[in-house]
Amino acid sequence: MMWSLGSKTAIGDDLTDEDMFTGLPGRAYSIRVGNGPTRARFHLRGSDEVSQLLETLIDGETLEKFSAQASACPSHDAHL
Repeated sequence: MMWSLGSKTAIGDDLTDEDMFTGLPGRAYSIRVGNGPTRARFHLRGSDEVSQLLETLIDGETLEKFSAQASACPSHDAHL
């Protein structure tokens, strides 16, 4: 999966972020941090993984590196 500078991306960790996730276009990268039900497409376990993701994007790498670490949310089948 290739993230680009123009990709819409939202990262959130609580209930107040759900409106943001639902307002994004279907191809946007919506990422829930932590556990719990969500409408986000992807899930990261904690802030350490968010930091790793941001470092990967800053370095210009692709998101395949995160396939083994990040997981799709149960209601979705996409992976970071």
